[in-house]
Amino acid sequence: MIQELKYTCVFYTRTETYYTTNMKIDNVFLGKISNNDIYKTLNGSNCSGIFLDIETTGLKRDRDTVYLIGIMYPCTKDSDPDFNIRLFFAESPLEEKDILRELSLFLEDYKKDSGINLSFITFNGDRFDIPFLKARFLLNNIPCPAALADTVHTDIYKLIKPYRKYFGLSHLNQKSIEKLLKINREDTYTGGELINVYKEYSGNKDPELYKLLITHNRDDVYGMSGILPVISYSYIFSRVKSDNRINSDDRSYSIIRSGVDSHISFDGTEVKEFIIEFHLPCRVPVPHLFHNDRIFLSVNENTGVLRLPVFEGELKHYFDNYKDYYYIPSEDRAILKTLGSLMDPETCEKAKADNCYIRFSGDFLPLSKEDRSITIYRPERKCNFCYGRLEDIKNTPDLREYLINIIAYAFS
Repeated sequence: MIQELKYTCVFYTRTETYYTTNMKIDNVFLGKISNNDIYKTLNGSNCSGIFLDIETTGLKRDRDTVYLIGIMYPCTKDSDPDFNIRLFFAESPLEEKDILRELSLFLEDYKKDSGINLSFITFNGDRFDIPFLKARFLLNNIPCPAALADTVHTDIYKLIKPYRKYFGLSHLNQKSIEKLLKINREDTYTGGELINVYKEYSGNKDPELYKLLITHNRDDVYGMSGILPVISYSYIFSRVKSDNRINSDDRSYSIIRSGVDSHISFDGTEVKEFIIEFHLPCRVPVPHLFHNDRIFLSVNENTGVLRLPVFEGELKHYFDNYKDYYYIPSEDRAILKTLGSLMDPETCEKAKADNCYIRFSGDFLPLSKEDRSITIYRPERKCNFCYGRLEDIKNTPDLREYLINIIAYAFS
């Protein structure tokens, strides 16, 4: 039975684990994270980003408890700081209040000693960790730390969620992102699977069960620093070119080369593609490939290659102001009323939205609906896909702008 201190503080080095149940020990050096540049960009020069992850006995804030709180924080003030990991572990659900109080005291002392603003970095923390902690502070009648209640947090999940189609993962959780980035972890459990493990540990204090619980939270906290580079993928697909969350250079999205290529497909038919090779706005951690029915995109280090299938055939350009047009059924096209007034009235009729078009045959490429610099063509008026003439796109003054728009459109 724990008497003097009703929680466990755990500190990690690279090779050893130290833990106590009845006493505090000084912080033990963990070391530097490998993605300090991204960390600094996310947190700024006057802000200390603390990686945070919690383990709970369930998902209901009003009845389930927090049994483990893990944080990883910079312990030096220089531009390339060292980090410590500290875990607050409740030996039973009754000790939740103790670990909440100790977390609050730690954050207060840390802010006072460092003299800098605190923020938190989480994975899905905006929806789970942060509101859960706030609720448990309230229900335990403990003032919520200002750093937790008032700070704007960085949620890695929230940053990459809009681009989940690109990753092609069945689950967009932290472990899946780690596998995508080829990061190996010791822990193999999920937080949900460990709920029963914790209940069993609360009864028998089995050290092997304790190790499972601690290892999972430690790997989650430390793993967040490892997956920071995944944010670079989301920046590539962002429509906002002036976004400064990831450092970029003046070559961002600049075109290396472009042109039409042909190859023979598996069924023996010739397939034409328009290829654009370009500079990425930031380096990606691992090569990745994505394709759907609109684009084929590969990225590697600081270069991307976009391959677009060329549609060969006939499409229609629809006029928005159909009331200013006549439709000629015999020619299946629309003309301006100013020209139609010279024709036999029996050969034309008032145009409608669905027949106010002209037809073109040739080679076409996918086009973003928001790209108004190039004439838009469609198979039918209400079709979700739209196209631009290959020659128009090749000769556009700013192919870079087309590139950005089509990538954004493909992942919308």
